[in-house]
Amino acid sequence: MENIHQLLQAVKNAQHHVRYHPASAFTIEKAQGLFGRNFCDAYQYFLKHWGHLRINNSCVLGLSQASPSIHDKNSFLGETLQFRQKYLKDSHFSVIENCDDQWYFLLHHGNGKVYSFDPLQAKHTPNAQDLVMPEKESFTDYLHHFIENFIR
Repeated sequence: MENIHQLLQAVKNAQHHVRYHPASAFTIEKAQGLFGRNFCDAYQYFLKHWGHLRINNSCVLGLSQASPSIHDKNSFLGETLQFRQKYLKDSHFSVIENCDDQWYFLLHHGNGKVYSFDPLQAKHTPNAQDLVMPEKESFTDYLHHFIENFIR
């Protein structure tokens, strides 16, 4: 994750608007309690160093410095609760990116992998689990890809 700092600097140098706010250890611990499980190591590192990451209008959901809230627009908590109510109740997944309700990226906290989910197909598929597709081998790979999209 060390070169994430370098990638973010390159994004800033390319004149993109970058915002993030690291989450405190207390906020991360409280959020894990609300979420009902521990976060994978890479996501904990992300939360500690960046909290959430917004580049222009795209956002990797996380936490802010303040207490975790389902109403915070940068928080994965509210997005994940809504996602669970609509599509998939599996508590291992959290929503890390919502692409205008057209596509979701999910982080599996048991294995640390990132998956995609197509909600538009959910109406036509009886088992939403069938729509969860492997995307990246790790959260770190996903984060690199997310940031690099703004440098290309």
